[in-house]
Amino acid sequence: TLGDVFAGGGNEVGFKTAANEWGVQVDSDAEVALYYDGSKKLYTDSNGVRMDDSVWSYWGTDQDLYLGHDNTNALFKNVTGALLIQADNLQIKNAAGNESLIRATADGNAELYFDNSLRLATTTTGITISNDLNVAGITTIGGILDVNSTTNFADDVVFTGAAANVTWDKSANVLSFGDNANAYFGTGNDLRVYHTGSHSYIENTNGDLIINGDTIRLKDGGNNETLLTAVKDGAVELYYDNTKTFETVANG
Repeated sequence: TLGDVFAGGGNEVGFKTAANEWGVQVDSDAEVALYYDGSKKLYTDSNGVRMDDSVWSYWGTDQDLYLGHDNTNALFKNVTGALLIQADNLQIKNAAGNESLIRATADGNAELYFDNSLRLATTTTGITISNDLNVAGITTIGGILDVNSTTNFADDVVFTGAAANVTWDKSANVLSFGDNANAYFGTGNDLRVYHTGSHSYIENTNGDLIINGDTIRLKDGGNNETLLTAVKDGAVELYYDNTKTFETVANG
């Protein structure tokens, strides 16, 4: 037998299986419940339609999309194709509905929030960051980086050029200019410092090249031998093979 229509003395009515299990039940408070194998799966109450913990709602022939609650977390899962959420103005808020987490507008920007404060927003040309940016790994920037506040780099930084690089080496506390990487100073690039791989150059193209110091010494590349010494209010000395061979005095 397929079961019976059941009426319980006016308190409940519905359908039961041949094994005396509820299939559909309507009780005296007008709750309507649907069962599977004797277990309640869906029912109505004064707030609407309800499903208990670990009871899942499936969509798709192969149950591709499902949602439910497992007594700890809510799950909204899609296993086939893309999960599309379509809206001209999309907002994701906290459970109380009084703080924004994510906002996105058609033909407009997308925004990320922290504690209801805007932190990152997309623009027509890139992104705008409202406060600090902390990067733990490698960051590659292909366009213009416009920084309007203090920026702290906690690791090495590489500035890649067309033919030469400049590197900030954090561990060595060194700003390293590769061969043929130029350091320019002045609005018109008047002072240039560079190394070609064979020779080092200091070039000044505007005004004088002034070196200030009470004592000035020129030494060899190994910092072992003196080539020239000039002392404020004193002598200028010239050396050959680290031996002084010429010096100025008060009278000549």
